[in-house]
Amino acid sequence: MKKDKLRKEGTKELKNLVDAADKYIKKHKGNANVILDVCAIKGEGKNLELIDDRIFLFGDSDILKISGKDILKSIGKMEKK
Repeated sequence: MKKDKLRKEGTKELKNLVDAADKYIKKHKGNANVILDVCAIKGEGKNLELIDDRIFLFGDSDILKISGKDILKSIGKMEKK
């Protein structure tokens, strides 16, 4: 979902996250990225149910590619444990 559409159609909380991401990137003159993984669950213990899961990527595409590779490496390390 594009930022403008998210600002129009998203919840107040998601709009605030988009605004915060924009401010952070502007503060660093575009040399930054923000990756948001937002999810909601219901239930407890073994009865957890994922009811909403979204990932938002903001920033320079080259920096995001580097970050994405680092995230995949970290996940791989976690799975080995």
